Amino acid sequence: MREGRWTTITPSQYQHEREALEHVRTVLPESEPYRAWSNFTFTANTGHVREVDLFVAAPSGLHLIEIKSLHGRLSASGANWVQTTGRNTRYFDNPLHLADSKAKQLKSLLQKAADREARIPYIHAAVFLSVPSLDVDLPDHQRNGVYGPENGRLPKILSDLLMVPPADERYRLTAELSRRLDGWLRKVGIAKSRSHLQVGAWQLEPRPFDVGPTWEDHLATHDQIPAEKRRIRIYLVERNADESMRASMGRAARREVLALHGISHPGIVRVDTMEQHEAGPALIFRHDPRAMRLSNASSITKCGWSIRPVLGSSWMVGPSTPTANRMGCMLSRVRTCGLIRMLRSG
Repeated sequence: MREGRWTTITPSQYQHEREALEHVRTVLPESEPYRAWSNFTFTANTGHVREVDLFVAAPSGLHLIEIKSLHGRLSASGANWVQTTGRNTRYFDNPLHLADSKAKQLKSLLQKAADREARIPYIHAAVFLSVPSLDVDLPDHQRNGVYGPENGRLPKILSDLLMVPPADERYRLTAELSRRLDGWLRKVGIAKSRSHLQVGAWQLEPRPFDVGPTWEDHLATHDQIPAEKRRIRIYLVERNADESMRASMGRAARREVLALHGISHPGIVRVDTMEQHEAGPALIFRHDPRAMRLSNASSITKCGWSIRPVLGSSWMVGPSTPTANRMGCMLSRVRTCGLIRMLRSG
């Protein structure tokens, strides 16, 4: 598929993502109603700035595709996905859930842009695991909406999703609607703007590494001191919020800063200051890569670790062995930011 029918909003900075996009682009046909848009952002009604890897119009409908170029082995622990590469293990949320949320938010904005001119169909969310050698050991219920490359063992992103005919001809995507999508996307405000990636002197990573109902967290690097890293939590003000709602969010963020400022404890994620971001107030936290959400802590028990409460809101985590007292880790929970830190206790 050539440029024009395939629209690259932002060229990818990552080789693995470029290869995944090229895998799809070279096979998609030059015919109606096929069109695609890659690597763009939009601002949802909630205020979240959403990153979209690939959005495709195909005969079967509209598809929002999240690309994950994972290596090693992929399994599941409860609701979490688990990536294992050598001795390293990483826990993260099933990306289909966030992709589905983005799809619903984008559909809402497209319908508003189209107004009464057309009815925007349902947008299907999918995850594209683009590395053929990835060993996927997910249970059946975690494989829904998950696809792989044409030469892999998973259902195929092209021949099993984007190039299949609609299940019901009544819902076939029309050429007319496909042609008009580009204009509606422009009305929505899809862009490669990077202004949302700056908070004071801190440059944010484009993709948030954690997201909540009213906030999102980004890893950030100082403009002048690249070795300095922070975790920046942006409290999102809804897109159509009035001044009173914006002021209320600002007051809530200031209360959190005042409550945490000056506290220095090894088990508490320390806050430096508060800045203003176009999406809402931004709290700047010291970054500890070991910090994790308490909701993910239960996964540690799957690896032979035990979790037990210690003194109220603290948690002691350690191997289930007689040496637990010497090898344990403490997870301290911070109510205001939902973070806990793993620290050696001895």
